Amino acid sequence: MACSKIFTGDLPEISTYIIQNLRNDIKSLYSCILVNRFLCRLAIPLLWEDPFSIKYQENLSCHFIDIYFLLLNENDKNEIKNIKYSKFDSYLHKPLFNYPSLIKTLNLYRMKLHIVNWLNSTSYNTALISNSNQKSSYNPLTLINHLQNDSYEEGLQLVRANEKVQIQPINIICIILFKLFIENNASLNNLYISINVYSQNKPFHDIYYMIINNPKFISKLSLFSFEFYNWPTLKQNTVQNIESLQTFLSSISSLCTCIKHINFYYKCTDDIEFEKNLANIIQSQLQLSSVKIGFPMNLLSKVPLFDSLKYSSNTLTSIHFNSCIFSDSMKFDALSYLTKLESLQFKNCSGLKSKVIQPLLNINTPLKIKTFVIFDTKIEEIIPIQLLIQKIGSYIEILILSVRNDDFRKKLFDTIINFCDKIYFLHLNHIDFMNISQLSQMILIFNNYLKYLIIEIKFYEPNHFSINTNYNIDHENDYKKVSSMILKELNNLLPYYLDLNLVINPNDLKFVFDNCNQVKLKKLLIRNRSTNDLDIILNIIKEFSKEKNLEFFSYGIGNILSIEDQVRHKNLELLIEETQSFVKMKRYDDLVVKISDIDGNLL
Repeated sequence: MACSKIFTGDLPEISTYIIQNLRNDIKSLYSCILVNRFLCRLAIPLLWEDPFSIKYQENLSCHFIDIYFLLLNENDKNEIKNIKYSKFDSYLHKPLFNYPSLIKTLNLYRMKLHIVNWLNSTSYNTALISNSNQKSSYNPLTLINHLQNDSYEEGLQLVRANEKVQIQPINIICIILFKLFIENNASLNNLYISINVYSQNKPFHDIYYMIINNPKFISKLSLFSFEFYNWPTLKQNTVQNIESLQTFLSSISSLCTCIKHINFYYKCTDDIEFEKNLANIIQSQLQLSSVKIGFPMNLLSKVPLFDSLKYSSNTLTSIHFNSCIFSDSMKFDALSYLTKLESLQFKNCSGLKSKVIQPLLNINTPLKIKTFVIFDTKIEEIIPIQLLIQKIGSYIEILILSVRNDDFRKKLFDTIINFCDKIYFLHLNHIDFMNISQLSQMILIFNNYLKYLIIEIKFYEPNHFSINTNYNIDHENDYKKVSSMILKELNNLLPYYLDLNLVINPNDLKFVFDNCNQVKLKKLLIRNRSTNDLDIILNIIKEFSKEKNLEFFSYGIGNILSIEDQVRHKNLELLIEETQSFVKMKRYDDLVVKISDIDGNLL
């Protein structure tokens, strides 16, 4: 009774707000559903809004697809029984919640990955499935580890899984699940479509027509991501699916006009229809805030796509070029319309020159870009980029520079020092001896603002016969020296978040921890490329963590090649377990601030 009285008045609204802030804390959400009915009703929709992003693991037989199947009609249940030897327990009650109606994020590629592994998890109908003795299990929905992006390993896993499963059952289950979502009035916020080299079987063209015939399913779409790799073999085998996909893309402009975030990545050599459809989607959106574009081939037909950006000049605040090849035949005049731009990113691009940057320089009003990223991009002309930094320098708060060319990197660093003063997130790659004094000046200038600092030294390209692509033993002494110089510069500042990719000498690290004048550090990430003195270094960090109340810590080791190193790594893990008693240890991938997330709230 007392508990019921608590959730009256304004408290339900407050509780809803609190639960919403736990969206990414799966463990806490599961604790909430065990408290009472009220909190359970608040937490369940969050737990089931994006189930296909959950990574599965071996030796677990329970998975969320079985829960979905409890809500199927009899005809669809029979379809499943024809595919897989599993009986629907007649004593099982229908779930208390309408789980299919709760889905908000759907990734077609990952959905197929889950289906394939679900099929491989137990016994199958041998007429459809082979190698039934090889089992692969799922994790339940309670697993904390979520996938953020499709990975190479995930793709290979799908290829291996496809070798055990024929195409037909995958298509059937996928269509059944889509029918289940649509029949239960689900409405997506995020839709990811990825047709890539790993997808050896057909895309599900029936799904595209199902969406077109049920527009409510995507009418409130906020994020639309489309990745397409049009290899000749893929196109020849899927003509019908390509046509249905084109029809679907051409319909989006009329089905949904409230998309805020668009991600387009495609490799298409001979079909301009895709570009026209994608351009129409951009042009039709009334609230478009961010666009990510990638085309990893030198294509000549990009004018319509770039021109469409000018129609979102009043709303577009972020544009991200990923793996783009800029050519002289392309026109970038539309960029001069983007007066509201706050984030500009070039990642793994080539051909970055005046033709791309000049339209931004032509904007007469102040260009208040707060996030500026050039990451492993081939710069052909440095002066336009220097002029852009001069134009936006006083507004930049988040800066990521990964420039391999020594001369260009030095010039850009000098420009940053002269024209920027309010940076609170700084990520610098390929730091070498020539950059130490510049790094020192940056730390001094940004001292009052800097909260996030990521530093990676320059690792020289290995020779052709080198086994390890990240670490060249011939330059180890240089790595140690430049790492030592960087650590000494940090003696003036340890910010809130520190991520170091160095070859660490324990004496240098201890000197920094013992003598640093300003210690704001709460999150420490170290990727040590040396395998020497591993336990000594960790003990130094352990003592520092106790004294300074470090909140989170991640420690990674690079260049582990020999059996002896692997044994030492296991011994190190034992020491890490001891450290966990007073500081939260996390995997590097779970703690690192990713480039793709830097526009969000970092704190």
